[in-house]
Parts: sequence; structure tokens; C-alpha cells
Amino acid sequence: MALNDVSTLPVLLVDDEPQLLHSVSVVLRSAGLSQVLTQSDGRRVLPMLAEHEVGVLVLDLTMPELPGAVLLEQIATDYPDVPVLVLTATNDLETAVQCMQAGAVDYLVKPVDHNRLVSAVKRALELRAWRAEVLSLSARLLSDTPYQRDAFAEIVTQSRAMGAIFRYLEAIAPEAACQSSGS
Repeated sequence: MALNDVSTLPVLLVDDEPQLLHSVSVVLRSAGLSQVLTQSDGRRVLPMLAEHEVGVLVLDLTMPELPGAVLLEQIATDYPDVPVLVLTATNDLETAVQCMQAGAVDYLVKPVDHNRLVSAVKRALELRAWRAEVLSLSARLLSDTPYQRDAFAEIVTQSRAMGAIFRYLEAIAPEAACQSSGS
């Protein structure tokens, strides 16, 4: 996934307070994040993640059906590529540390400043994009054959070193093209 594509993925807000879901979704949409999904029942989050790719998940800890801490652990296990921001009224250092150890990328205390919330969500989306980029580059560099064989079809070689150079060129090509067109 390209860095620009991640902003098109929806942000999923999970909280049992309908007013908070509405106000946070308005804040995020006004900041340019047009895709915002909301869920007030923690039990429906995992099935939702199975159906929809999500860029980042904003999660409340205190919910009646399923505690957010339990849900955080399940998401970290089943969907490790989805960054989770905890947004809760629980202002406790020990709880914050536990959430971070369980896989949260940030811990925000309600009421949160709108600018802080938006920047945390955007940072989490960037983190997701960078993780995807690293995985993509790793897969390309560790592969034995070039991803697009046709690009190198006219070069006849059986050299493993040349194959590694071809894979390297493919891996950096999008970045090199973006850098040269911007100058």
C-alpha cells in the first residue's frame, strides 16, 4: 500500500457513547478524514474488521458489553497491522502502560483536545503506511525473482547478484520516480 493510499482507509471509532461517536467523527471529517465508521457495541468490532479494512481504530476502554482492554488484546492478536488508539476517561498511568504493552499506539484521555486527536489519528495512519511499505520492500528484496519479470526480460543473465540488483531497482523505483519528479 502506498503512503498516499492509507488516508483513504476508514477510521473506526468504538465507544458506547453515541454523542462522543458523533462529535469525534465530525472532528475527523472536518480534518480531511472523510471515511469514518462508528460502532457502539464492542462485540461487533471483530466481525466488522473481518469485513472492512480499517486504517486505524480509536477504542474506548470502558464499555458494557466487552471491555476495551479485552478487545485491544484480540485486535492486536488478530489484526496486528491495525494501529489502535485508546481514547478513554480512565486517567491512570498503570492502565495506560498496560494498554501500550497490549499493542495500543497511543493513549488519549477524555476530553481530548481536537488537534491532539487528529494528529494522533494521522500519525497512526502514517505508521500503518510505513509498516506496509517496509513489509512490501522486504518481500521484494527477499524474493528470488523480480516482481515484474518483463521489465528485465531483455537482460540475459543467470547471476544471483544481478537478480538482487533487479529486485533492488524494483523496490526503490517508486521512491526514485517520486523524488526525481519533485525536483
